[in-house]
Amino acid sequence: MKTFSEQEVAEFLKLHLKDWSLGKNTINRDLKFKTFVEAFSFMTTVALED
Repeated sequence: MKTFSEQEVAEFLKLHLKDWSLGKNTINRDLKFKTFVEAFSFMTTVALED
């Protein structure tokens, strides 16, 4: 599998994932929910994903 450079990742994010940012060996996105129930429901859905 190819390893992408930071510049390649930054360019991809800029073009395709505008709400994401590049950290040190990570990509990040802040998610904000209107209620705790919505946030917890999202976390549960992600946790149960196969």
